[in-house]
Amino acid sequence: MEHAGRNQVLVFVHSRKETGKTARAVRDMCLEKDTLGSFLREGSASMEVLRTEAEQVKNNELKELLPYGFAIHHAGMSRVDRTLNTSLQSEKGRWVELSALDVLQMLGRAGRPQYDTKGEVGLKLPDMLNAEIVLGTVQNLKDAVNWLGYTYLYIRMLRNPLLYGVGHDALKEDPLLEQRRADLIHTAALHLIAVV
Repeated sequence: MEHAGRNQVLVFVHSRKETGKTARAVRDMCLEKDTLGSFLREGSASMEVLRTEAEQVKNNELKELLPYGFAIHHAGMSRVDRTLNTSLQSEKGRWVELSALDVLQMLGRAGRPQYDTKGEVGLKLPDMLNAEIVLGTVQNLKDAVNWLGYTYLYIRMLRNPLLYGVGHDALKEDPLLEQRRADLIHTAALHLIAVV
């Protein structure tokens, strides 16, 4: 609590459903303990902006949470809601690149050399694609390629294409990595077909 109100907090969860559930649980805990004012002062300009913006939001969970200073973000939200959300949550109106240490911390590897000699992240693209299909967000290859363009994987591929198997020539020919995204979606779809 000593850092309350000074910095934003980013919490990663494993599913869209858990995103809203987790944010509501934290909000409710703050309301129960009467500590919400440590994060967002009652009557502040920030609170008024959040209440006003919440009226514009289409996502019901975000609409419910925003007036309390909490937000959620996932690929199933409308583009308008995601854009509003990121503009409200960015540092001084701009994105800040995560450092390698920040990413390692999120992956549970930072400061743990005594336990692990290496870290591993399993990107379960087939499972994620399947969830998008079930939700109706993805109905065809074009939708899937577009959806993949909203993921952190895509941002990292743009920032460090060589790490993701995209050579300089391929990047020149396809700067938005549409073909690479299509290839990844195709591979994930084949995996899903094999499972069925």
